[in-house]
Amino acid sequence: MAPEMELFNRLYEVADLLGYQAYDHLPMKNEPVSYPFVVIGDVTTTTIPYKDDYGGLYAVTVDVWASGEDRLIVSQMMEGLSRLGKGFFYTTNLQLKCNK
Repeated sequence: MAPEMELFNRLYEVADLLGYQAYDHLPMKNEPVSYPFVVIGDVTTTTIPYKDDYGGLYAVTVDVWASGEDRLIVSQMMEGLSRLGKGFFYTTNLQLKCNK
């Protein structure tokens, strides 16, 4: 599986573990959804070749949607999701080190 997909899937899993409704697209009008929810968007990759391997820089767009009164909830949700971006984490095939 591509690194981008593994990263996307891991974010989706973390959102689910934290109890957040997560989507890979902004829900349509005909999709019943309640606030707050998370949209995990595009993963942008910059490949870095090494002598005997390759790595990359990955950026993920994550949007948290809520009503105007839920700013604290949005902040808490972003904090929970951003914990994935600190230190190392592992997927089935990858070891990723996050800087932010």
